[in-house]
Amino acid sequence: IPSPLPPPLLLSQVPTRHGGGPPPSAAAASGSGGGGEKGALCQECGEQPWNYRCPGCSRLTCSLPCVQAHKRRTACSGKRPRTVPVALAQFDGNQLLSDYNLLEETSQVRESAHRLLDGFGCGFEGRHGAQLLPWLSFLGKAAERRGVRLAVQT
Repeated sequence: IPSPLPPPLLLSQVPTRHGGGPPPSAAAASGSGGGGEKGALCQECGEQPWNYRCPGCSRLTCSLPCVQAHKRRTACSGKRPRTVPVALAQFDGNQLLSDYNLLEETSQVRESAHRLLDGFGCGFEGRHGAQLLPWLSFLGKAAERRGVRLAVQT
């Protein structure tokens, strides 16, 4: 049975958007006007042609000093917003990889939280899993009666 899907592309074969302008959602959110055709001037100094596009706001800059000045002036993190919707026409292999990495990171944080709570003798639902020694159990109940929240790490 022939597969209805084309063979997967290697990451190096995926076309990039450099010079093709920012996605519509990023240009609208940035307020910088977009543009981005090759030969356009740096939007920070206005003297040199741009070489870099800020992933966070799509601002065009020509050099490291201009990038740093842009970040100081606008308080831009320089990181692409990971949860901004992307038009299907702009969705490429790099976007897919970014989405996959975001899901992997959230999965790792979730697993880490489960391990941390298990280390305190609690399940994720907050139920006590490990049995405490009788005197520690007595101490916990006494603290609870007095309105003190006591966490015992064994």
